[in-house]
Amino acid sequence: MKKFLYASSFLAILFLIFSVSEISAQKKQRILLKWDRGEAGRALAGKSKSSLKGDEYVDFTFRINEGRGVDIGLYPSPEDAPLTFDIIDPKGKVLFKNIGDFLDDLNEPGTYTIRVYMVKESADVKRPAKASFEVTVFMYV
Repeated sequence: MKKFLYASSFLAILFLIFSVSEISAQKKQRILLKWDRGEAGRALAGKSKSSLKGDEYVDFTFRINEGRGVDIGLYPSPEDAPLTFDIIDPKGKVLFKNIGDFLDDLNEPGTYTIRVYMVKESADVKRPAKASFEVTVFMYV
């Protein structure tokens, strides 16, 4: 009986350790949009910086109150880091997958997510251990 309790306790601790490590592999940040002046007039703009390594990903969220044309840019450092992002709508559906830059309309009001991650390496390309980057969001009003 004691062996069973020790074994089940050990398994519970292992499960907890792996669960915590999975949670730490993702980060969430909010991009605050502020008034700015763009090339064609007034705009809402925001940016945020972060870094990731390996299989980690970072979720950036921003909110729009009505459908808008949006320009989203991803600027990695080093420049050749294999970073990409997905855009997830307020209902959790992936609208655009594995893109480098985005210029299009987001029609539904709500909170959108930009998920940044490293592209899995191919046989001849190695993924760097770590990459820093900046995400920008720009929308005309």
